[in-house]
Amino acid sequence: MKVSIVIPSIGRAEKLLRCIEQLYRVTDDFECVVVVEDEDKQTTDAMQEAKGKYSGLVVVNNARRRGCVYCWNLGAKHASGDAFIPCADDVWFHEGWKEAALKALEKLNWSGLVGLNNGTGRTHKYFDDFYLATRDYCVDYQGGVLCCPHYKYICTDKEACLVAQRNNKYTYAEDAVLEHLHWRFGKSELDETYQLKTRYGDSKNDEKIYSMREKARFPIDYTPWFGKDGA
Repeated sequence: MKVSIVIPSIGRAEKLLRCIEQLYRVTDDFECVVVVEDEDKQTTDAMQEAKGKYSGLVVVNNARRRGCVYCWNLGAKHASGDAFIPCADDVWFHEGWKEAALKALEKLNWSGLVGLNNGTGRTHKYFDDFYLATRDYCVDYQGGVLCCPHYKYICTDKEACLVAQRNNKYTYAEDAVLEHLHWRFGKSELDETYQLKTRYGDSKNDEKIYSMREKARFPIDYTPWFGKDGA
């Protein structure tokens, strides 16, 4: 099963390159889809240079400031994998993460959603920052999207994991570690990428949307990005 990792990035070329270097160091047979902003010339140039070094690296240009959820769906639309991981540019991939994720996916007969260990030490409860979702699952249970497009930045992981649990299509892979080097966990400094989530109230808006969608049992009320009715 071919896995595509989708990574949005804006203005953090150094972090992105470090993330990609580690990803390729510890992972075989996968596709990396990086979604960059059209006006982010530094990152775009860095990725064009990286394409000559790393096989299976795809660069997708994106309209300005559409948010990571939009980028994940756009990346999945351009990806060729049988399964996707909506990821971030400040992740450190640990040895054996892919093998552990696919071993867990086998429990779901190769169709569903696998929660991945974000390496922060936070106790796993009912949703995960990162997950692997198969393409057919995204079409059959999520309406043809990798991440619910109602959100801009957050809450899409909670919705995806809860919907998968409701449909008995969820399992957790503790040994599949994608360590999030996030400022909330004291592993990096707060920069503009994360400040944008709160500057215009987008995080609070996403939380309100989540509450409404949870009460409505997460309806599929959006246009698919790929699959049965999508492009």
